[in-house]
Amino acid sequence: MTMIDDMRRRLAGGRGGAPAAAPAAEDEATRELRARRDALADRVAELTFDLGGLTYEAAARGRQRDFRLMPSRRWATVSQRSIADSSDS
Repeated sequence: MTMIDDMRRRLAGGRGGAPAAAPAAEDEATRELRARRDALADRVAELTFDLGGLTYEAAARGRQRDFRLMPSRRWATVSQRSIADSSDS
């Protein structure tokens, strides 16, 4: 079971016990909101996974300032801050 599936199950009210009651008929706006929520949850899980990988890579290199060597736009702000902090000390 993936993290997203677990989050969806919890939102539906299930904890492995009795299945959640069938939802009432939904209007179009509710379906769109649910689809948007699911897409955002997927994106958060993806970004969390990416961040964990980048953090692991930096830790494996042994120094936090090596973030600036990573070819990732996501770390541009973190890298600049890390470089500024290392030049201050």
